[in-house]
Amino acid sequence: MERALELPHGVSFARPFTTLADLTGYITRDGDYYFAHGGFADVWKGTWLKDTVKYKVAIKVVRTTNESDKGCEKMYKRLNKEIMVWQKLDHENIIPLLGITFDFGRGSPMGMVCPWLENGNLNGYLDRCGTALTLRERFRILSEIAAGLSYLHSCGVVHGDLSGSNVLLDSEGKAFLADFGLSNIVAEACGPSYVTSSIGGSIRWAAPEYFRISAGSSVSTVTTHGDIYSYGSVMLQVLSGQLPYHQLKRDTEVLFELDKGVRPPRPPQLANEHWALICLCWMEQPSARPHARDIFEIVQHHHLALSVTADCQIVHSIPPSVESVLAENGSIGCSATPSSLTLISAFLTIILSHIIP
Repeated sequence: MERALELPHGVSFARPFTTLADLTGYITRDGDYYFAHGGFADVWKGTWLKDTVKYKVAIKVVRTTNESDKGCEKMYKRLNKEIMVWQKLDHENIIPLLGITFDFGRGSPMGMVCPWLENGNLNGYLDRCGTALTLRERFRILSEIAAGLSYLHSCGVVHGDLSGSNVLLDSEGKAFLADFGLSNIVAEACGPSYVTSSIGGSIRWAAPEYFRISAGSSVSTVTTHGDIYSYGSVMLQVLSGQLPYHQLKRDTEVLFELDKGVRPPRPPQLANEHWALICLCWMEQPSARPHARDIFEIVQHHHLALSVTADCQIVHSIPPSVESVLAENGSIGCSATPSSLTLISAFLTIILSHIIP
């Protein structure tokens, strides 16, 4: 009997272990080749035999080009530290760590075991769904991503590589953050040149300061401010259905635009208040960007407002403003109160007057 580690919508993951489990010998790989190849790791699809029941799992193996004993030892120590941090995280929008397994894959003897999520990453999910996703569903996804990111930051954890490839969705379309902390592990073991080249796959979402190594520094450190920039890029992708800088085919072209301070163009269908929030996340001065908890509150309130709208619009329609939602639904009870939404609208209007030409 084989089951996917999927849960009913709205139910948080029940952690199977109070201490990190060694699943070596209980995990078998499905196929002779890894399923996915990311900037810092290979992902294998496998099966976990637990109490006569087979569960679908993903095994993530961190990849390194540093073959020296000292370099490998350094990476494993940092990896162990990050694993222990991950083990303690407990949030419904953070993919849980089930355990570890050894002698799995290339570049590292240890693999991290997670649930296998049937809908894959955000890039593929948006491509498959197309315009069938309503604006309400898109804001639900954005709210879940913001909730997970806010939780990470509250725990002192920087994601460091937030992109459409590192947001995973289960069979019901619920979003989970994955791959947080991997960039720091590889940076310490392999140096900035490997990290800069590896993050190239996420360059369309990455903060421009990650590619500017200051004098006297060997590595460009990832920050919560950088995560916020990346969230703005994810928000653009979710609302438009297109990758950031979709008009540019090569990542090198994107890098040139980043160096010049050029942001992705505004899709014509985006409402002013949505574009304003994206632009705020993209502020050139990292400290001027909002906190994840503030973004979550704004996006969640907008999702709740859309949830009481009778006609859920498709993304290529012009999204309603907060004021119009209130006007249409002022008499309907909702946990997002008119006063709170009015404050949010006023806040975004102020932002709009400063950054929208």
